[in-house]
Amino acid sequence: MFKKILILVVTLLVVAACTPVAEQPDESADDGVPVETDAESVPALAPVADEGQADSGYPTLQQASSDAMTPDSAESSSAAQEAATPETNAVAPAATVVLSEITPSAPDPNATPQEMPAPGRPGEVRVPPTLQPAIDALIQQLGADMEAPSSAVQVTGIEAVTWNDGSLGCPEEGMMYTQALVDGYLITFNVVGNEVEVHTNGLSSYVICDDGPVATGTLPGASAGGADT
Repeated sequence: MFKKILILVVTLLVVAACTPVAEQPDESADDGVPVETDAESVPALAPVADEGQADSGYPTLQQASSDAMTPDSAESSSAAQEAATPETNAVAPAATVVLSEITPSAPDPNATPQEMPAPGRPGEVRVPPTLQPAIDALIQQLGADMEAPSSAVQVTGIEAVTWNDGSLGCPEEGMMYTQALVDGYLITFNVVGNEVEVHTNGLSSYVICDDGPVATGTLPGASAGGADT
């Protein structure tokens, strides 16, 4: 019995001797106390060699900046900037001005003077002041004969003529007239769309002509007697 107990004790001692002891944590680190380390014991980081970067196929930052500032690249950059910038100081070519082309020429003294139409309605004939009383009387007469207002009677033409005889260019069949030239006027009117001719003996008498005399009369201020027959 004693031998068995002795053998058991010896076995326990052998097992305890062979079992490794667990490392205990550093209590100083848990307590917030900084741990001093030896600078010489920490290996320094080795700088990356330029040759290694060159072997990798990529240029270094220093090489890239030096390549970017080469004269060729600076010239190409300035040329591109000039092409992109519009020219604001461009000068337009000078134009030649010929004064003779823009200066009006002097009027021809031998040219026939042209009478400008009097202001009024389009197509309205200008009435000379000496004929105005006769024209007014004829407008009143034609309006009354054709039962039209005076505003519907419009002068469309005034022409000075010389009649061949006393018929004033509107002879009546079977009548005899003086064979002498007579100065007068051929005045045309538009009365409600109808064309009417009036032949005058100067400013004394008139005859309304429509393929023959229709009516005769005297003009204002003329002596009584009418047209010569």
